Amino acid sequence: MAGLFLTRETHTGSADAALATARAQFARHGFAAMEEVRFPGWVLLHAPYIVGGPTMFVQEANGDFAVAAGTLSFDGLTGPDALRKLLAEASPPTFDWSRLAGQFALILHRAGSTFVATDFFAAFQLYHNTDHSLFSTSFLAAASVLPRVTFDPQGLYEYAIQASVLGDDTVLSELKRLGPNTVIELREHDTQVHTVAKNLPVETTNVSTAERLEVHADLLRRVVGEQASHFGNTIQCPLSGDLDSRLVYALLRSLGHQPDVYVYGWPSSPDVQIAQDIGAAEGFPVEWIDKDTY
Repeated sequence: MAGLFLTRETHTGSADAALATARAQFARHGFAAMEEVRFPGWVLLHAPYIVGGPTMFVQEANGDFAVAAGTLSFDGLTGPDALRKLLAEASPPTFDWSRLAGQFALILHRAGSTFVATDFFAAFQLYHNTDHSLFSTSFLAAASVLPRVTFDPQGLYEYAIQASVLGDDTVLSELKRLGPNTVIELREHDTQVHTVAKNLPVETTNVSTAERLEVHADLLRRVVGEQASHFGNTIQCPLSGDLDSRLVYALLRSLGHQPDVYVYGWPSSPDVQIAQDIGAAEGFPVEWIDKDTY
């Protein structure tokens, strides 16, 4: 999904030391190389996709650039085409969310102004320290470069109970997540926090259930198609006894893709049996990954 690490050039201790620590942590995540970009007051590391995926970094001759991690699409475009169009047409700190889709972290640098944002719901997590001088898509990289970290009791309690932390908090007091209604403007010597509104649709309709289903099916086909178009048939698709994986597989097939299908579980798992039965009935192979082995 690519990765981002951004810090001030005046990072406590040393920006170069922070970058070295971040590079080492991203390498442990599996990223083989990171591109470095410097602009007034800041230094950025961008890690491309580990396997496949479109390029998520573009830079113009005048130094303007756009970089993202995740699955950003803009006007139905993804990869460099989406980033170039977004760089040319966006008006941060506000964005036209009817044209943006996906789960992502985004940095736009244009005409000397730089903005950091997330997707509509901030589903793609971007971590930052309390004074907004450090941003990272890797929690471990961010924690590693901070001079001191302490557990946040409430965040730790929530994570232990439900495997997630509510709001913009994390299990560490010194690290937060960039929220959906916040866009950060990076300036050479400071930052400005912009609060942005993201209004949900309020219109109601009285169409039939069948019409509603078709509307949502079209939305799903559009969103999945924007991402899958870059991969052709080199797509790994899980299959189990639940509806979500079967829905994704059906969407991919309806768009003309032939994904490689697998199921992960123990020999006695109902998921394994159901996935294999579906494959046998529909005439496609299902790779079984034995949970006892992996």
